Amino acid sequence: MNRIITIASQKGGVGKTTTALNLGYSMGRFGGRTLVVDLDPQNGMAIASNLRNYTRLGLVDYMKRRSVAEEILAEARDGSMTALGMGDVAPEDIRQLEAAAWDGSLVAALRELGKGYHHVLIDAPAGIGGLVNAALRASDGVVLVASCCPIVLQSMPAFLKLVQHIAAGENPALVLDGILLSMVDRSIPAQERVYGELVAQVPEGALFRSVIPFDAKFQAACLEAVPAVLLPGGEELARIFLDITVELRERELARARSVMASDGPPRLF
Repeated sequence: MNRIITIASQKGGVGKTTTALNLGYSMGRFGGRTLVVDLDPQNGMAIASNLRNYTRLGLVDYMKRRSVAEEILAEARDGSMTALGMGDVAPEDIRQLEAAAWDGSLVAALRELGKGYHHVLIDAPAGIGGLVNAALRASDGVVLVASCCPIVLQSMPAFLKLVQHIAAGENPALVLDGILLSMVDRSIPAQERVYGELVAQVPEGALFRSVIPFDAKFQAACLEAVPAVLLPGGEELARIFLDITVELRERELARARSVMASDGPPRLF
């Protein structure tokens, strides 16, 4: 099974890139080939993973036909995951990427690059712009990363409406894999209040059971350019991302069973 999943956020600064990198690493260790794609022109994931010291080539070069896939893909030393960065992005490249997002060529490129992988995680820019639209049109699912800040209660509906719009039109395969809360510190009264309101407002089952805590190790990991789960003392974070991986697989299997149950006459299993 090949699934492309957009890791998205309505606003910046919520740990989306951190989530994409650490979840991609954990999913790769869990089994199956995993590709993590940096679709943000700011190159956050490439910086956080040391990718830029491996290659300065990336998706921009592939879209301009200056490089082939083998030249822009970088595999982790332990074979746990493969990473694809944006490359060195000039201002004119951003305009060209936006055009490619709307004309469908970026969607086609993401799907082509994702062939042969069990999971592809796209670290999309924050918000609901053209690149995010392209990522959602190319994807089978989306994980929305959100922090427990008051603005999320007002901003989240706009993103969910975009997902519904794309699923109802250009990409019927698109589903919401879930809403993942990040940078959570429930000892802060405001966060605890927002957490409670989110639980009450979002559809049942939409929130992942696991949450990503606020932890200084994520900042330390960015300085070291490695997934936080690889830092000394990162065992607890590793368990959290493994739990998220298991829950994501549970959701995928539940949908697959539902499709099988409604697909024609009874069959074995």
